[in-house]
Amino acid sequence: MIDEYPVLSVVASFAQGVTDMQGVKELRVKESDRIDAMAKGLRAAGVTVDEGEDWWKVTGLGHGKVPGGVTVASVLDHRIAMAFMVMGMATQKPMTVDDGSPISTSFPIFEALMGLLYRAVGAKVLAGVSPVEAALSLDPRDLENDDLRTPEVAQAASEVAVNPEVRAALTEFQRNFAMRHGGAVLDGRDIGTVICPRAQAKLFVTASAECRADRRFKELQGKGMEVNAADVLADVIARDKRDTERATAPLVAAEDAHLIDTSDMTIAQAVAAAIAFVQSRL
Repeated sequence: MIDEYPVLSVVASFAQGVTDMQGVKELRVKESDRIDAMAKGLRAAGVTVDEGEDWWKVTGLGHGKVPGGVTVASVLDHRIAMAFMVMGMATQKPMTVDDGSPISTSFPIFEALMGLLYRAVGAKVLAGVSPVEAALSLDPRDLENDDLRTPEVAQAASEVAVNPEVRAALTEFQRNFAMRHGGAVLDGRDIGTVICPRAQAKLFVTASAECRADRRFKELQGKGMEVNAADVLADVIARDKRDTERATAPLVAAEDAHLIDTSDMTIAQAVAAAIAFVQSRL
């Protein structure tokens, strides 16, 4: 339990009332002084924290009420980096971790969506590697490629994803990830139907094609890329058609999945809805 206190303090920030954590002096002598690092980051994000040598207390602000909007230090500690990455998904304004590389100490692809596996394969295919060989030779470091979010790689990923041999090569990788001690959260188009059909909690998160295209357009613009809104929408629609109609592992909601349509939701609202459902199933 001792290593879970950093992320517990993040959860406490979104709870009501005071969370009192006692007898945690060991956190002072981990990869960093985790009490000090978390206290500084939480305070910077707008949360009240009191601390002592072997304790700290976090006064929660409630769902959607943590300001955020700051850059926090990971102090080269993977637990600190992961905790604040999770926190930044639900604060009012995005948060940035100054150095996310320490997370590789825990697991090389902690912050990677499962969909990046196919993007990494697609990127290799664009470089001249055959689809199956690209999948079999995939290395976690391939997921760190900055070009994986480009429209060209997204298109290639969707095309290689229909290849049964490619999917078979990556299925075992994903299932092993899901079976890690302590559980895992996986994101992907066939996670609930093919990869983890017996998962305790399944979410089918979606939004209208227009909404998703607008988000993608703004994301690409923010990276300084020249893109056309109409082209982005056309790509989204084409990918939806291809993914829903493919013979192998088509995009479809599992019968027991909980639908969350984020078209009219903020990030904080979507995260709160997901957490509420997962908590109801565990």
